[in-house]
Order: sequence, then C-alpha cells, then structure tokens
Amino acid sequence: MNRTLLSDFYDKMENLLTKLDLKDKQADLRNWDEAGLMYAMKYVKTMYHFGRKYVYKQSSGEKGVTTTLLCCTYASGISIPPMVIFRV
Repeated sequence: MNRTLLSDFYDKMENLLTKLDLKDKQADLRNWDEAGLMYAMKYVKTMYHFGRKYVYKQSSGEKGVTTTLLCCTYASGISIPPMVIFRV
C-alpha cells in the first residue's frame, strides 16, 4: 500500500467526520455490503468438440436464480444479522 495515499485518505476521512459531527458517534457510522449469489442446476452432461483433450468450460445452459445477501457492521464493532433478498 502507498503510505502517502493512505495518509491522505485518513486525513480526508477525519476532516469529513469532524465536519459532519460524527467523530464521537460510532453507533451512527455503518458499512453496508451486498453480494449476489447465483444458484443453478448441477451439470448433468458435458459437451465438447470431438478430438479435444481437455474440457475448458462447463455450463448448465441456464442463468439460474440470483439471491442478494446484505450485511451491515457499525464502526463500534456491532453487526446486525444479514438480510437475504430472494427474487419472487
């Protein structure tokens, strides 16, 4: 990591927290992150060109269902249970 860039980032972060009056309010600072999980059926058959030695890619032929996982952690170290969003 570049020490100068990190120092600049933390200086800007401290200035912003001071400006917004959040420096001593860790319970109000949170970080959300989401991840998309895709489910598809298992592979039943593999197709490849005759004469090839290796199979480079397998595909189920369908997109599958995407589920979103949402996680949140507060700056104070407390985290809330993850939220799972299913497509209906």
